[in-house]
Amino acid sequence: MDVFQNRFDGSIDFYRNSTDYENGFGNLFTEFWLGLGIMQEIVSNGPIELRMDLTDGDGTTVYETFQNFHLDAGPEYTIHLDPGQGTAGDDISDLGMSYLNGMHFTTKDVDRDPYLPENCAQGQHGAWWYNQCGGVNLNGEYATPGFQHPKGYWFGIFYQPYSFNSLKATKLMFR
Repeated sequence: MDVFQNRFDGSIDFYRNSTDYENGFGNLFTEFWLGLGIMQEIVSNGPIELRMDLTDGDGTTVYETFQNFHLDAGPEYTIHLDPGQGTAGDDISDLGMSYLNGMHFTTKDVDRDPYLPENCAQGQHGAWWYNQCGGVNLNGEYATPGFQHPKGYWFGIFYQPYSFNSLKATKLMFR
């Protein structure tokens, strides 16, 4: 499996602009984001499975897999994926990754989410495929794992179907 997002200690600031998210940042030995341009090129070559591994503050790990994952070409990088299967809860929630199917990627400087009152990336201190600023913010601000972010759970790294608390680690992969 190829990793395209890895977070585990907050050493890299993920509150970045669209150019950084398109080109990638960090490195393979620390936290990193591979880059939307590279990801789109790789996942355009056939049926791709997305796997998400999440670790909570107490070390509990859950996962979810999504079939038929692909991204449209930039600048929107619209995400497409089937409903998830696994232990993170996508199948029981309308606020998991499958809720983001068809959403464009939003950053602090480029608002492509459908939520009209604000830019979800600014409001949630992150960058993601937001749908009405929904229940996933895996590129949010790193906070004390296992607890809600002091400004509210939506600022931290969270996956609402699993936990409102800030996650300790996230890894996104595809094959």
